[in-house]
Amino acid sequence: MLYNAGSEVYSQTICHGLANSGHEVHVFTREEDSFKPDGAMRKSADGDVPEITVHLVN
Repeated sequence: MLYNAGSEVYSQTICHGLANSGHEVHVFTREEDSFKPDGAMRKSADGDVPEITVHLVN
């Protein structure tokens, strides 16, 4: 998790619950990198539940 505030923790908890119940989970979130063009996207995985795909959009 890149940020650790209330809404991020809440969202991560929901995603973990869904993934642990057998659902395929994809999360789209904002990444701010001034060296990449707007709209550039990369994939990552959740640090605790690697089955969750995280899409980071610049």
